[in-house]
Amino acid sequence: MKMGYTCHHFQCDLTTRSSWRCAILVDPDDVKDITKALITITSQTGLRDLLAKKGLERYQTFSWEESAQVIYHALLDMVKSKAK
Repeated sequence: MKMGYTCHHFQCDLTTRSSWRCAILVDPDDVKDITKALITITSQTGLRDLLAKKGLERYQTFSWEESAQVIYHALLDMVKSKAK
């Protein structure tokens, strides 16, 4: 994001939250989905430019501390639910 390049994220709660609508979300187990996303991003200049712009905007507001807290609490919730 920092460099203004578009990126692809695998679909899961944490990446969906961090992608902030500046990435194409793909199923990591679906080769066709990944292929489709790559074709889309390379063939649609307007979309590529929009995602790159949104990525730069997201970079300005991104916080590793906040992300670490989200992951920490998600892990705590998983441990608590497994302990029950």
